[in-house]
This record gives sequence, structure tokens and C-alpha cells, in this order.
Amino acid sequence: MFINTMTIRDFGIYNDVELTGLSSGLNIFLGDNEAGKSTCLEFLRSMLTGFPKAQARLLPGPETYGSLGLTLPNGEQLRL
Repeated sequence: MFINTMTIRDFGIYNDVELTGLSSGLNIFLGDNEAGKSTCLEFLRSMLTGFPKAQARLLPGPETYGSLGLTLPNGEQLRL
């Protein structure tokens, strides 16, 4: 299984962002300091393991939501 899309709404610096075309191999996110790389990683972790508690550093906003587009080995598409 691999992630082929990420949609982020109101999480950290991201609002209404959609990442498409992620490859089934390695994807590298490059950017300057404070560009949002760690926020993107935190969103991905939150989607896979649950959103952080109130004392966590990166709190989701009141309208936070998002999705991950997944492709299974048999080619089936899922949305989480």
C-alpha cells in the first residue's frame, strides 16, 4: 500500500492544500526552515495514529480535516 494523495484543511500553516502525484517509492519534501515540512509530517502521523492531545505542540484547528488517498497492491484505491 502507498499514499498517492494528501488533502489538508486547517492544520498548522496548511489550509485547503492537496498534494497529488506522490510516487509509490520514496517522496522527498524539501523547503527552507519554517516552510512546513514538519507540519506536513505531523499531519501524516495524525491521520495514521490519531490527532494529538491538547498539550501537543501542533494542535488541529476547529475545522481540521483531511484525507489520504491510498493505493493497495492490487491497484484498488481507498480514501482514509
